[in-house]
Amino acid sequence: MVSGYARNFGPTAIEQFLWYVGFVLLCSAVVTAYTRQWKDALFWAALIALLTFLAIAGGYLTNRTIDIGWGLVGAACGALAGAKVPRNLISGTLVSMVVGPIAMAAIIAAFHESYSNLIMLDVLSAGIVGGLLRPFVEILGWFERNRKAPRAVLAAWLSVSVLVGNMLVPILAGVQR
Repeated sequence: MVSGYARNFGPTAIEQFLWYVGFVLLCSAVVTAYTRQWKDALFWAALIALLTFLAIAGGYLTNRTIDIGWGLVGAACGALAGAKVPRNLISGTLVSMVVGPIAMAAIIAAFHESYSNLIMLDVLSAGIVGGLLRPFVEILGWFERNRKAPRAVLAAWLSVSVLVGNMLVPILAGVQR
C-alpha cells in the first residue's frame, strides 16, 4: 500500500521508500541484537518510518538527502523507543534526542551534503522529534495495554492523522506542493 502511495510521487519517492525499508530492517536488527525484543523494535521502527514517509513523500523538503535522513531518524528512534532502550523513560528520551541528530548528520555526511541553515534546522529538529518519540510510544503503549486497542488500529489511526495533516499543511500554511 505504501509503495502504491509512493508511486504517485514518482521514482524519487519510490527510491526514498526503499531507503526507509532498508533503515527499518537495519535499525530493528541492531536494536534486536542488543535487546532480543524484535517484535517491538521492528513494529515501532516500521510504524515511525512509515509515518515519516507519509509526512515527507508528498512534500518538498530542503533536498533529497534530508528526505532520506528523516527515514533513518524515524527508524532508529522508533526501534529504540519500541524496545525501550534504555528502560528508563527519561534516559530513553535523552538517548533518542542524541540519536536523532546523529542519524541525520550521518546521512548528510554519507551523501557529502554541505551544511546550510535549513539543513542545520533539520538536524536540530531530528533531536526534538527523536526525543518526543519515546514518550509518544509510551503513551500509545498505555492505550494498547489499558484500552485494549490493538496495534493495527493504533497504526491505522496514526497513518490517517498524518495523511490528513499532509492535506491540511498547504491550506493552513499557504505552502504549495
